[in-house]
Order: sequence, then structure tokens, then C-alpha cells
Amino acid sequence: MARKPKGYWKNLANVKREILAFVAAHGEPGVMPTITQLRRAGHGSLTTAIHNYHGDFHEVARKLRLSIAQRRKGYWKDFANVRREVLAFVAQHGRPGVMPTLAELRDAGHGGLVSAVHQYHSDVYEVARRLGLAPPNKPKGYWKDFANVRRELLAFIARHGIAGMMPTEGELRQTGHSSLTFAICQYHGDFYQVARRLNLTTRRNYNSSLAAG
Repeated sequence: MARKPKGYWKNLANVKREILAFVAAHGEPGVMPTITQLRRAGHGSLTTAIHNYHGDFHEVARKLRLSIAQRRKGYWKDFANVRREVLAFVAQHGRPGVMPTLAELRDAGHGGLVSAVHQYHSDVYEVARRLGLAPPNKPKGYWKDFANVRRELLAFIARHGIAGMMPTEGELRQTGHSSLTFAICQYHGDFYQVARRLNLTTRRNYNSSLAAG
């Protein structure tokens, strides 16, 4: 795209003209193009302008009276579709190997994907785990919430551990879960207290029961 005059993108009329021209040439009539469609067509400046000066894709779509593309019924319940959409986003706009945040997805016009993550697939951390992606940065206070510790521990056990048994600090650290070990000791007592709250057997109790048997 040719260089625009100073202040060009701050004017919504220019953004409107560019978007409607794109829709007429490449898009679906009456439907807001996605950030991926615009960037693939070389309109990176337009996507940046939408975020920097005009709210986000949903806000601009509302102002231009364009609808957001709808998926077929049940589309988001199929994790294969979530996988494809997330990995496509990472390849185009994200950090390799890292799950995008919900804010990043929402700002890029992927509100349907954001809703699907919570509504059908637990949360962003569970989706990251299933996709083999590093989770995004934890929100402030994440580890103080025992529900998050519970979810992370049970996911670890399902993937790496022994059913019904509390993992050891060494096992967690060796698999890259140092933050979880820190949270257990810093905010929730210790490994034995957490195991008791989750009705998990500790390694020490397991070994003792074997010896007694």
C-alpha cells in the first residue's frame, strides 16, 4: 500500500473507505473481513489503524454496519476447529510455540474463538496444554486462586503422573512447572496440605502403605 498522509488512519472515513473497498474486491458483502484476511492481502497498516485509533474489529464493524462472519452450528464445539484457528493465528501474528492471550485474539477480531475457549474447552490454559503451546502470561493473582492450582495439578497428573497421587516437587520442576511448585508452597501451605485438599495420596503415604502391606 502507498504511504498515507499524516493522520490518514485516524480518520474513520478513510478506514471505512479502505474496508469497504476490500470487501467489494475480495470479501463477502456485508461481512467484516478478519485481521488475517486483511494482512494476507497486504493491509497491515489498516489492521494497525483499527486497533490504535478505532477500538477493535467489532467496534469498527458496528460503526460500518458490517456483520461478523458466523460459523456453522457446532463449529466451535469441535476442538479440531479451535486447534486450526489458534495455530493459524500463531503462525500469522503470534509468538511461535506460545498460546495467544484472549485479549490478543479478541483484538484481532476472533471473538467467536474467545467465547469458544471458555464455553466449550475449559479455558486458555487448558487449550494451550492440548495444543502443546506454552501458556500465555498468568494474570495477576492467578496462583493465589486455589481453583487454578487444582486445575494445573490435575492436568499434570492426567498427562504425566499417577492417578490419585500428588506429584513431588522434583517431578513438577523437571517438567517445567516451577511456578506451580512455588505457588503451592507460597500461597497454599505445602504439598501435603494441597494433596489433602484434593484427596490425593502423597508419595510418602503411598510408600508407607506398601511397607505396611
